[in-house]
Amino acid sequence: MILKRHRLIPFSYSSAALLLVMILWSPVCDAQKATATLDTTVIRIGEQVRLHLGFTAPRNVSVQWPVLADTLNTSIEVVKRGNIDTTAIKGSDLLQYRQFVTITSFDSGYHTIPSITFFYRGKTDSVRQYSYTDSLMMKVNTVAVDTTLAIRDIKAPMKQSITFKELLPFILIAISVIALAALFIYYLWRRKQNKPLLPKIVKPSLPAWQIALKELENLSEQKLWQNGRIKPYYSELSDILRRYLENQHMIPAVEMVTDEILDSCRENAAVQNSTEQLGRLLRLADLVKFAKEIPTAPQNEQSLKEAVSFVELTKPVLQPSAKETTEPVENKVTTIAE
Repeated sequence: MILKRHRLIPFSYSSAALLLVMILWSPVCDAQKATATLDTTVIRIGEQVRLHLGFTAPRNVSVQWPVLADTLNTSIEVVKRGNIDTTAIKGSDLLQYRQFVTITSFDSGYHTIPSITFFYRGKTDSVRQYSYTDSLMMKVNTVAVDTTLAIRDIKAPMKQSITFKELLPFILIAISVIALAALFIYYLWRRKQNKPLLPKIVKPSLPAWQIALKELENLSEQKLWQNGRIKPYYSELSDILRRYLENQHMIPAVEMVTDEILDSCRENAAVQNSTEQLGRLLRLADLVKFAKEIPTAPQNEQSLKEAVSFVELTKPVLQPSAKETTEPVENKVTTIAE
C-alpha cells in the first residue's frame, strides 16, 4: 500500500485578515440595497404604469437619490415624478426610501428599463459608494383594431363649462367701460349746462330766503325778458324758487318736476298756503321752457313780483327776543298809574 503525502497550504496572517474583512464587510454591503419594480410589465400603447424605486440604508448613511431625465431610453418617457418618502424599518437601524415614477411608451414591442444607480456614503467612508437596480423588461402591446368595421369620424372635442374665474376679467372690463361711458355722458351734460363737472358745494353765509330775494333782485337788474331772452329769464326764475325750497324748507325741488314740488308743498305747513301761487309761476315757466310760450310784458313783471311775494310769505317768522318784548317794570307802573 502506497501512501501519498499531501502538502498543506501555508496559513499566513495576511490571509486571516483578508478573510475577517470579507466576513465583516458582507452585512454592511447587504445593508445598502437598491430596488426597482413595475406595477405591471405589460401595458397597451400610451398607457401609464408606475415604476417603484426603493433604497434601504442605515440611518448614518447619506443617500444621493438619482435624478431621472424625461426619458429612460428612446422608447420610455417619464410622465410624473413623485415625492421621496422615508420609512423606518421596525426592529432595525435601517431606513427605507421610496419614490413612484409614472412612465409610458408610445412604441409597441419589448423595451428595457436600464438599471438605475444610487450613490451613498457612510460617516466613516472616504470614498462614495454605489448600488444599482436590476434592469427591467416591459412589453407594450398595440390596440387591437377590427378592420371589418366601418371607419368613423374623429370624436368632437368635449365642451367644458366656463367658470366665474374665467369670466371675471371680462366682467371687470365691461364695468370699467360702462363707468367711463357714464362719466363721459355726465361730463357732456354738465358742459351743455355751462356747469363744472363737479358741483361746488358752497355753504351759504346768509339764510336761504335772503339769498333768494337777492337773486330775484339781480334777475330784475339783468333785464333778460326786456332784451328778448324770455326763456333764460323764466329758467332762472324757476331755479331760484327751487333752490329756495330746497335750502329753506328741505324740499328737494331741484331734482323734482312741477307736480312733485306742489305735492310736497301741500304737505309742508310753512308753504302750503302759497302752493297755488307757486304753481302758477312754475307752470308758466314750464310752458316757456318746453312749449315755447311767449308771455306778455305784464305777465313777465307779475311773475317776478309773485316770486318775491312767495318768498316773503314763506320765509321763517322771526320771533322777537325776550328783551324786546318785556318792557321795564317802571314803565308798566307808570302806565298803569296814568
